[in-house]
Amino acid sequence: MQTKIAVICSASFQQTLQQIVPSHSTFLLDYYTYTVPEETPSLLKNLKSCDVLLLSGTLPYLYAKEQLSQLSIPWMYLKQDDTSIATTLLSLLVQKNIALNRLSIDVMDERFIEHVLCDLQTTKRPFIQTIQLHTPYETYITKHVTLWQQQQIDYVVTSIHAVYDALVTQGVPVMRMIDPQSAILRGLYEAKSLSDYAKSESAKIAVIHILFDYSPPAPLLQQMTNLFSSIYQQLDAVRYEFYTTNGAVQRHATELLQLLQTQQYKIGFGYGHSISQAQEHAKQALKFGQPQQFMVVDEQKKLYDLTQQTGTSIALQTTHPFIFEITKATGLSPKNISRLVAFEKVHPHTSFTAQDLADYLQVTRRTTERMLKKLLAHEYVEIVGEEMAYQQGRPRAVYTLTFSLNE
Repeated sequence: MQTKIAVICSASFQQTLQQIVPSHSTFLLDYYTYTVPEETPSLLKNLKSCDVLLLSGTLPYLYAKEQLSQLSIPWMYLKQDDTSIATTLLSLLVQKNIALNRLSIDVMDERFIEHVLCDLQTTKRPFIQTIQLHTPYETYITKHVTLWQQQQIDYVVTSIHAVYDALVTQGVPVMRMIDPQSAILRGLYEAKSLSDYAKSESAKIAVIHILFDYSPPAPLLQQMTNLFSSIYQQLDAVRYEFYTTNGAVQRHATELLQLLQTQQYKIGFGYGHSISQAQEHAKQALKFGQPQQFMVVDEQKKLYDLTQQTGTSIALQTTHPFIFEITKATGLSPKNISRLVAFEKVHPHTSFTAQDLADYLQVTRRTTERMLKKLLAHEYVEIVGEEMAYQQGRPRAVYTLTFSLNE
């Protein structure tokens, strides 16, 4: 089966790809061409159905970085590296016999060309410009043209298609940075692998366990069934399980939230390699979540909020030796220790009160005080001071963790 790859690139890169990839290959390429990389965000809005997105370079990636994080499909970009620079310099040497010190070049990262020069063991150096995202193209054009007019160079190599076109118009000898065929093909196969992995993950079993405050209307159950292309089982008068896939849950979670907005309920989502595992995880998610909160436990037994794009996942089991040591010594659950570690990552090397920890964990201060008492007994936290939050009353102890998993 062909993998449909949406490619955002320049017209010249499209021509290169069309020469490399035959029409009957395992790749079905759908091109979205730009004149300048700044157009990438607007091109993303016009993407048609595809399996994976490939951007032709670092610049289009940087211009569209914010929008890419919101895509529901996997994506990747081709990075400029030592290989493309070495291939370009070799081509210039063989075809044009250009000395390195008679060359002006603009690159995404100067380190790449430094690596190549180091490998060549040469003292000759080209004139190098490092490309910055918000630097106008005219800046690079002007410097290349000035060096040419001053007869300090014989040739220009550019990574920017707009710069290439401008220099050609002005009669300056110039070539584009070469994208080696091997790198392009490797990128296509990596894109295919991303697509295959995403499809595999999407097809994994998911169970939705929902507990209503009262018996739900039949049309609502049918709407949920249609939304997830699922089947459901009624466990009792107010408890139901829906059986679907990871992909369906991730695609339609927001729609489900809107569908249930007039209902009172608790819900848990479970992912797993089998129905029984997904069922167990859904029950765990239901237990740990608050009413109307979409919590999921995945196949790695990590707990997180399904409706949040970013956030910390909480491990319900652990294989980390040090976390295991803490759970064994204190009797606290892996979930609580994982949340404590997450707190430490947000507030590294800072002191805190029981109330600070309670606010972060969204539990009562009494609960965190019990937790801190156990940690204090085994020297995983220590008291470093006191604070008076009010003029009256007892001072609060100020704690610090004696460990860090960030280091």
